[in-house]
Amino acid sequence: MATNGWRFPGARVAVFAKAPVAGRVKTRLARRLGAEAAARAYRAMLRERLLSLADAGLAPLELWAAPHRHPFLNALARRSGAARRVQPQGELGRRMASALAGDGPCVVVGGDCAGLPTSAVAEALQALCAGAEVVVSPAEDGGYTLVGACRPPGVMFRQMPWGSARVMAETRRRLARTGSALRELEPSWDVDDYSDWRRWRRSH
Repeated sequence: MATNGWRFPGARVAVFAKAPVAGRVKTRLARRLGAEAAARAYRAMLRERLLSLADAGLAPLELWAAPHRHPFLNALARRSGAARRVQPQGELGRRMASALAGDGPCVVVGGDCAGLPTSAVAEALQALCAGAEVVVSPAEDGGYTLVGACRPPGVMFRQMPWGSARVMAETRRRLARTGSALRELEPSWDVDDYSDWRRWRRSH
């Protein structure tokens, strides 16, 4: 794994993850696969995401876990060279704002965003380092799979209808209202249900 010589050394990549406990992750997927199989699938997706980013050597990695004490997450952080961080309490917007609040450009991705290629993360970092204010990869379900910024506008995440198909449209509206330039990447997808899982499986 790359541990130095980052392409974007002044930036960060934050991967959001949950403890892969059966019955607590991928609950929609578990309706078809069962809780244990859904948790195994989540572990595989998360492992693939972290190791792919580590191999790419784009920027220092951070694994933002909830909760932070789990053997699988700790082992994966060590293997990928990711710094371990704890997601704060509260809604998704507050947690993402916390990750983006550090110095320099930061890109946040979900551990289950299997349809987001590592090349898109590189594209987002390059855009931010070149002066872009906000970079987003829209998700096919109306949300997004990647968000990056140096200092995101405070209104960007506040009281957002997370989990709905209106997230991306509302993000565009809010950033336009504040005069913030938005760079959109190609749409991608994450794994929520059985059809998404089958799509992910076919890609391997």
